Amino acid sequence: MRHLTTLLIFALALADSVAVHAQAQQSVAVGNHFVVQVIKTLDEQVSIAANLRHEARLHDQKVVGTGKYWQQRTQSSRITRWEMQTQIGDQTASFVQVYDGIYLWSDRHLPSQRQVHRLNAARLHAKLRSVNRGEMANERGQSIAASEGQGGLSQMLADLLRNFDFQPPQLTQLNGLPVNALIGHWRPEQLARLWPDASELGDEQPPEWPEQLPHHVLLLVGRNMFPYVCEHRRAADAPLATSLAGLRPASDPLLRYEIFEVQFAVAIPQEVFQFNPGDIPWTDETAVVLEQLTQLSSTD
Repeated sequence: MRHLTTLLIFALALADSVAVHAQAQQSVAVGNHFVVQVIKTLDEQVSIAANLRHEARLHDQKVVGTGKYWQQRTQSSRITRWEMQTQIGDQTASFVQVYDGIYLWSDRHLPSQRQVHRLNAARLHAKLRSVNRGEMANERGQSIAASEGQGGLSQMLADLLRNFDFQPPQLTQLNGLPVNALIGHWRPEQLARLWPDASELGDEQPPEWPEQLPHHVLLLVGRNMFPYVCEHRRAADAPLATSLAGLRPASDPLLRYEIFEVQFAVAIPQEVFQFNPGDIPWTDETAVVLEQLTQLSSTD
């Protein structure tokens, strides 16, 4: 009888463990689905024009800046443009990213150097369609693939979906307005790629979390399904990942984008979505990015 009781206790404990795992998987599915819907809503907008603020923690230095964002839907795709500027000492650094429907241009202008890169998004998508990618079987994978190499807010969210699993949205407020807050935790395989020592986090003496590696992320999404805040948090903010206080922006994040004064369905001059490097030397990254994505898909 004692042996039967032991087996019964074990069976009940196993059933509880399976139920908890299934519940966790269901929560992740709800959160990820919500982010997919945000991306779809973004892509359906006729046009978007907005201002943005950004801040980053680079070791012991805090860097802040401003910028603008434009997006417009065309017959075949959407085109986008980011512009960001920040002050580094007495010098200005800038970043411009333009997707014109075929090429994704990125122009990083630092006080010490300037780098211009081009990605042939049309070629990238044509190649990816010929690669058997297992993650394409679900809506999360399809959303990531559709945004690949096209820049803008949609690709930023798609990159988050690639790296993080999101908990279901919870209601909170941003500047007095109701928003949905979603906390994203690392997908184990993605964290391991960036930080191999992550496999030892469950040990009695876990390794120290890298200073410049996000611990978790926060998304604040309006009732209109627009992402107003994207925040990457430091290991020091780990308690925020499981507390109500974590549903609002942190006081000192690793990286944060705030998008405000958003206008929808506005007229945007077509030259906004044009980029001409002129005499500036530039490099094509299409082959490199394609190889990286192929390696990712082969291990997923």
